[in-house]
Amino acid sequence: MCPICVLLMLLAALVALIYIFLTWNFSYWHKRGIKTAKAWPFVGSFPSVFTQKRNMAYDIDDIYRQFKSTENVVGVMNTRMPQLLILCPEYAHKIFVGDFRSFHDNEMGKFTNKKVDQILANNPFVLNGEEWKERRAEITPGLSANRVKAVYPVSQSVCRAFVDYIKRQQRMASADGVNAKDICLCYTTEVVSDCVLGISAQSFTDTPTPLVGMIKRVFEQSFGFIFYTMAANLWPPIRKFYSVALFAKDVEQFFFDIMEKCIVLRRENPKQNRDDFLNYMLQLQEKRGLDTVQLTSHTMTFLTDGFETTAQVLAHTLLLLARYPAEQHKVREEIGSKDWSFEQLSELPYIDACIHGSPVPHRPRTHISPL
Repeated sequence: MCPICVLLMLLAALVALIYIFLTWNFSYWHKRGIKTAKAWPFVGSFPSVFTQKRNMAYDIDDIYRQFKSTENVVGVMNTRMPQLLILCPEYAHKIFVGDFRSFHDNEMGKFTNKKVDQILANNPFVLNGEEWKERRAEITPGLSANRVKAVYPVSQSVCRAFVDYIKRQQRMASADGVNAKDICLCYTTEVVSDCVLGISAQSFTDTPTPLVGMIKRVFEQSFGFIFYTMAANLWPPIRKFYSVALFAKDVEQFFFDIMEKCIVLRRENPKQNRDDFLNYMLQLQEKRGLDTVQLTSHTMTFLTDGFETTAQVLAHTLLLLARYPAEQHKVREEIGSKDWSFEQLSELPYIDACIHGSPVPHRPRTHISPL
């Protein structure tokens, strides 16, 4: 047999072995009598994780809509790792409430390394077991209703500046309109930085601080991180000797630097202290003996969790209100022109329903009235 034929046969055998390795688990749930969503080599049931052409949530939604009428759970593959997608509310409630003690660990913790990614690795979202319980117990009191109420005047001031900013953006906008995600991220940046750190990011000016740009970079996942998570799912032992940080090093260092400066300023000016999250963390540091890295990581948890998540909710709420003018009018009527107190704002039923995604009528029309 000629050498070329032997080489081709070896290559074919190698490709076959790789294919078998990648698809070996694809029948995992089928063997256990559970229907399984379609999966592909390398990407599993969620191709958007790799292609980045749309959010992975749409892949999940496609699977949900396909099976929700017939199944309570459906098997999916995260690359080649078998997982269950819960489809019925009863099962979800059992997992998140009734049997939560068995489900509080988050798989994201398997992909993080405290030496490589200090911000993400100290986030309660990725911690496991007793460490998660301890960190949650430390942070939760800092997010009490009284502390939120204490900085409510600050958020009101930011809201007024935000309305003026939107008006300016409307005057300068193209025929395509205003990018709601960008303006909402400016809003959350200003609220969180002021309410947590006591500083202004100047988000609504022509010369915003570097904080605005760095926050946008926080949530831009690099190809290296995406590739690493796929590789770690394909071959889990890689996690023991190699890890890739979610946050770029210069971004991580920027936030550590700004946190240290805010802590120094707060300690040098005790008369300017206010009952916000940073003040709580400084008290916690004295009580628990936290070092600077732990203190900064704790506060960064609040910062990173508050920027993108809230901006996403606000942007989608604005989108739906634009599509449903009648509902938009109801919201405006409920809010009126008065300044609501913290307690009153928490008791407005219709705007609460809009933010929580309650159903609205069909036949949408796209329109949004001027502020």
